[in-house]
Amino acid sequence: MPNSINIPFSTTIIIPFNISSNKEDFISENSLKDTVFYEELRQYLFSISNNKHSIIDKLKYHTYISNYLGSNENKDNDLSFLETFFIDPEKVNKTIKDKIPFNFFFNRINLKLGESNLHFGLNEPLVVLNKLIKIGYIIFRFRFIEYFDDNDKKSASDKESLAFVEALSKVDFFRFFRENRDKHCISCVYDDKTYFIPMIEIINCLFSEYSQSIIFTYLKPVLFHHGIFPFESIKDNVYYNLLRIPPRDMGDLNSLQINSTTVEGRIKFICMNEGALIIDRTTANTEMNSIFNKYFPAFIIALNQREIMMKVARIISEIPGLEIEKNSPIFIEKLSELRKLIHILQLKQVFYSISNFNEVACFYKELQIKFNLELLLNDNKDSIDSIHGILDSENSKKEKLRNQKIEKFVLFITVIGGFTTIIQIFEYFGLNHYLFKFILLLTMLLAVLGRKWIFKLFDHKAKNQ
Repeated sequence: MPNSINIPFSTTIIIPFNISSNKEDFISENSLKDTVFYEELRQYLFSISNNKHSIIDKLKYHTYISNYLGSNENKDNDLSFLETFFIDPEKVNKTIKDKIPFNFFFNRINLKLGESNLHFGLNEPLVVLNKLIKIGYIIFRFRFIEYFDDNDKKSASDKESLAFVEALSKVDFFRFFRENRDKHCISCVYDDKTYFIPMIEIINCLFSEYSQSIIFTYLKPVLFHHGIFPFESIKDNVYYNLLRIPPRDMGDLNSLQINSTTVEGRIKFICMNEGALIIDRTTANTEMNSIFNKYFPAFIIALNQREIMMKVARIISEIPGLEIEKNSPIFIEKLSELRKLIHILQLKQVFYSISNFNEVACFYKELQIKFNLELLLNDNKDSIDSIHGILDSENSKKEKLRNQKIEKFVLFITVIGGFTTIIQIFEYFGLNHYLFKFILLLTMLLAVLGRKWIFKLFDHKAKNQ
């Protein structure tokens, strides 16, 4: 039997999703507040998880960042906390295609990427939930395997690792996760029969009855590649193909040049809007987990910042124009909630510094640039200013209305007071002549009849201010 060797290169796919009921309009109570569904999903994930692992090297990050991204052991955690669930495949008692157990796909080494001959194993899936704005991430980590006839061989050479990575850059498997074409599916053998299983079927099996309320944000997964091998001989088109996975009819990309960052001569990373690739030669080839725990937290934190701001932008874009014109009480209340939510998100989930380690800090800074976080943040700030303007305008209208009512009340009291004073003067001087009584009665009638005209005058004056 051929000897299986781990290639010092791994690909992690991150699939962002929205947690939502069937209604997704701005006025809906489900848009901004916690729901029973969210808690049910959380309890379900808790029941199938096994949180004995960690995805963060706490020595490489600030303490508050380490606390920010962790397991669900602390049930009284802050709303801004990203809750991480390490799914135990053995606890998911579901099948795919009514015959293949869910746990069949994990911790095996005989799976293949689509129609290629590239072998891999899947680590247990991760799910990260953001309770504050009700988004989440499903995460699958691929460990690549190579088979050799030499049973004494313990590790792949640099040349063999580079050849595998170049071959990986030519497959289409990671372009989509919802396609059912063979090249985008996992190829496996079960009961002596070959199956091609789309990733979406594994995801739906995991979420089970909750899958209808899981709304995926993109057609493509976000990619995080990391490896340990010499990067000097890899051409830029290989990095480009690994991250962008362009259509194969684009022609020759051998002369393509992309921006990359090298740190201390032994670390190189490339960041794009589609994801990131990092090669770190400061550790041994067997320390792939340590590389993952060193850089992936920075990646998921930056990605989360992008996704929360994108969702806020989407919520704002879905505000009905008629509601803005009407300024209904429900609209004003929801707008106030949205403004509060944006403030909390920027206060509790937007970070500018996460580590004092140079390579981690540089990687995070590059991610912020490529994910356009500053642009998105400024866009959200402009949205806050616009919301402030709408709310201030509404408050100004309420203030004017209150002042008008006060003015009307004061006018009414003044007229009554005037009538009382005239009556007292008549009684004091003993003016009981019918003429005086007639004048008094006529004055009161004119005051009553002219009251509406006087109030309209005040209303017209207020509108012109």
